[in-house]
Amino acid sequence: MKKNLLVFKSRSRGNKVVELSEGLTLFAGRTLECDIYLPSPSVSRRHAVFVMRGGQCGVKDLDSSNGTYLNGERLVRPSRLKDGDCIQIGGYFINFAVERTPSFKDAASPGRLKFRIM
Repeated sequence: MKKNLLVFKSRSRGNKVVELSEGLTLFAGRTLECDIYLPSPSVSRRHAVFVMRGGQCGVKDLDSSNGTYLNGERLVRPSRLKDGDCIQIGGYFINFAVERTPSFKDAASPGRLKFRIM
């Protein structure tokens, strides 16, 4: 069993983790109407969108002024996220993580442990 997570890193506020459920669409931008509010002039009003479909999470830049970056590369088309990917929107860094939890069968197997990604 796995959980798809967005991890927002902040020195002043600590990390915030959002679990992504199937069918979820999250808009990121600097307006309060956005699901992910990023208050900065370097962030467009509606900057990017995260979509969770078919057990996969994707990100798309919404023609923002300063672009959305995935692992340091500017997005030019929608991209599927992989465990450990880093998304940059303005001065904000968001990590995508897959947390795997063992099933009941896995828990009984020696050497299998649950782990957290932070």
